[in-house]
Amino acid sequence: MGILYQKLKRIKEKIQSEGGHSYEPYTAVLEKFITLLTYEDTYLMKKLSDRIIITDNGKTDILLLCGEFGVIIDKDDRISIHT
Repeated sequence: MGILYQKLKRIKEKIQSEGGHSYEPYTAVLEKFITLLTYEDTYLMKKLSDRIIITDNGKTDILLLCGEFGVIIDKDDRISIHT
C-alpha cells in the first residue's frame, strides 16, 4: 500500500472515530495537498470548494470530494482527478 493512501485512510478513520463531522484539525493539510495537485490548473482551482470530504470509493480507493471535482487515490498511490 502507498503512503498517501495509508495516511488519508488514517485521517478518515480518525474523523469517523471523533464523530464523523469535524474536519477542522485536518483542513489545512487537506487543502495544501489538493493545492499541490491542482497548482497550475486554474480551471480546477476555481472549482475548489472550501470544504474537502474524504470518503471511500469502493473498497480499494480513497475519494477526496473538493467541490465540483474529485481526487481518487488508489492503494498504489496512483492519483486521478475527475470533474
